Amino acid sequence: LSIDITRKNRKWVLMVEEIHSDPGNYGSSTKFTEAINWSVTALNEWPNCVRMSYDTWYFKTRYEAEKFSTLFNLKWAT
Repeated sequence: LSIDITRKNRKWVLMVEEIHSDPGNYGSSTKFTEAINWSVTALNEWPNCVRMSYDTWYFKTRYEAEKFSTLFNLKWAT
């Protein structure tokens, strides 16, 4: 699992990505699904954060996106 943070207009986009060790396997793993569900629950409490798709959130500031990225990596480090 990894986090990608980019800028889009005035928002910071955080996307959770699954890294596949097998290039032919593109199905979501259980760990990825658990990480997304954990993220949804955690980010429901964050102001200035909007879920845009299954694995993507918009943050108002880069600081907030990086802060969540740190929490995510601490929780889901392999």
